[in-house]
Amino acid sequence: MKMKKRSIVTGWLCSYVIILMIPVVAIFINYAWSIRIIRNEIFQANHLVLDNLGDEIDRYLNREVSLYSYLMQEKVFVNVISSRKKDAQFYYDVAALSATIRKYDQEVSFTIYLRELDYVIGNAGANESVYYYNGMKLPFSDVAPYEEWMEALSGEYMDDFFLGRYFHHRTDKTCLVYGNSVNRYAQYEAFNLFLGIPVSALEELTRSLSDGSVLLVGINGETALALSNQGISNVPDGQEPVWGVSSLTETREYMELRKGSFRSDVEYCLMIPKDEFWRELKQARNVLFLSVAVTLLVGIFCVSFILDRNFKPVDLLIRKLAGDTDPGKGLFGMWRGKGKSGKRKVNEYKFIEDAYFRLMGEKNTMYRYIVTQEERMQGSYLLAMMKGRAINTMENRIQLQNGQKMALAGFKVPLMDEKQFLQDEVMLFAVDNIFSELMEGHTFYRIDDGQYLFYLFFAEEEKKAWKGQLMKAAEYLCSFIKERLGISVCGAVSSMIDEPGQLRFIYQDVMEGLRSVELLKKSGVVDIDGRDETGGSGIVQSILAYVEAHFEDSDLNISTIAEEIDRNPKYISRVFKEETGEGILDYVNRLRIRKAQVLIRSGEFTLEQISGMVGYASSKTFRRAFRKETGMTPGNFVANPPGL
Repeated sequence: MKMKKRSIVTGWLCSYVIILMIPVVAIFINYAWSIRIIRNEIFQANHLVLDNLGDEIDRYLNREVSLYSYLMQEKVFVNVISSRKKDAQFYYDVAALSATIRKYDQEVSFTIYLRELDYVIGNAGANESVYYYNGMKLPFSDVAPYEEWMEALSGEYMDDFFLGRYFHHRTDKTCLVYGNSVNRYAQYEAFNLFLGIPVSALEELTRSLSDGSVLLVGINGETALALSNQGISNVPDGQEPVWGVSSLTETREYMELRKGSFRSDVEYCLMIPKDEFWRELKQARNVLFLSVAVTLLVGIFCVSFILDRNFKPVDLLIRKLAGDTDPGKGLFGMWRGKGKSGKRKVNEYKFIEDAYFRLMGEKNTMYRYIVTQEERMQGSYLLAMMKGRAINTMENRIQLQNGQKMALAGFKVPLMDEKQFLQDEVMLFAVDNIFSELMEGHTFYRIDDGQYLFYLFFAEEEKKAWKGQLMKAAEYLCSFIKERLGISVCGAVSSMIDEPGQLRFIYQDVMEGLRSVELLKKSGVVDIDGRDETGGSGIVQSILAYVEAHFEDSDLNISTIAEEIDRNPKYISRVFKEETGEGILDYVNRLRIRKAQVLIRSGEFTLEQISGMVGYASSKTFRRAFRKETGMTPGNFVANPPGL
């Protein structure tokens, strides 16, 4: 992997800094995790406080509102709202109702407004609305205008809470008022009933709040009350959105917790000042930052000292590689100066890397040159032996012993153009590369002689099995080059020998076989073991050449072959069987299947197309012949093509 650091010093510095930062990062992670736990605990504790406060206020409001039901069940109340006019009986019932109201909880003030009679009944007495209003002016000097008071008194309410003044007989301050309107029905008159709950009763429930905390009571999405443990807080009356609380957060930062009430129109919000809880944590954070800063300063000093000490041997090595004999000048000067070339050297990694790869490149080049020369000398020596020339310079490098089985395979590669040396070299390379891969795992020497390529094999297996594999590889090479490149390559495989002195004889046999193949069709492979003195080899070569040229003909048979070479069908069948060990039709089927395998590997044709291209009248006959020859179906061969 390529280094991206500017120098060894930079690399080491980064490593030391990373090591130094590990405990620092661990401390910060632990600090952040601790803060998170503390915050969660504080939030949970305050959620519990809010739940308790909300439940207490809900129970209080629910208890006070329940007085409404009790009052409506009183007989005198029913008598009053059943009155149609202000007569003596009406005033008598009103007096009885006023006495009954005074028996209830004095913290809650009842106000009943008979809308059709324009009559008000409350804890402080009963009278027509205008006289009741005038009576309120006596104890309370700052009374709202009569129109404003009547608008609140005669409004329509549906089991609602709201903030209002002058709905409690003891105070003119804002109260939490519960209102409900009952329209006229049957014998009952229409009336409004109000329960005034003083805020002071709710303030008693907030004494447990911590200093600075505020409990907001919202009604229909607006801030109705802001209660703290020190009294009413300063918020706009009934206008500030309950979750905005801008007036509270002008000078302090708050945490906000919310809770709903048993009533849909009432909500609670607990505002907790953050500075009450984070003061100690801020001090711990400041101490932590100070200790980390001191640790980093000490660590940087130690790292600079270690870098200066450790870099000196590396600097000396690099200067020797660069041929620079100037002494070092310390960490920040010994490799930042200019070398003899005048160029600034700033990357020791790159310098060492370049020197190493230059050395390895020179080594590989020399190794390839030696191997190439060794192969050429071996090929020249073997070629000289095969041609009968006495060269003994390589006897100690190539061990040819008596009793060692050897065979020679030769190929004639037609050169494309004598003037186009590059194309000719590519052609020779292609043939050599393909055949070498096909015979991988076998021991052989490669011999190059212009248009000819020879391979001297040392056989270690049984003759029949080894020879068959060699023939298959040679035939596949010739057919592959012919079909893919359109170039005819001739091949010949010699018989086996077990004496080095017989090399020149098998060489002559291979050369003769190559010439015979070239004369017949200029493509294909000949097995030297199939030749004899009766001339049968010539008949066999003629048969092979004709079959190679007409294998795709579905009407190809022994009679057509015999007619083509002017021989008797029975005679050529017998000669071919004696020479090759197999029948003509067996060879035709084997050749067709081999051609089919090449076409299947190309992946360009369907099985039906291939069956017609290799000479089978039907795909069914082709599949049966393919399975008989290869032991598998064409479909299996497509999925898992075996290597040669």
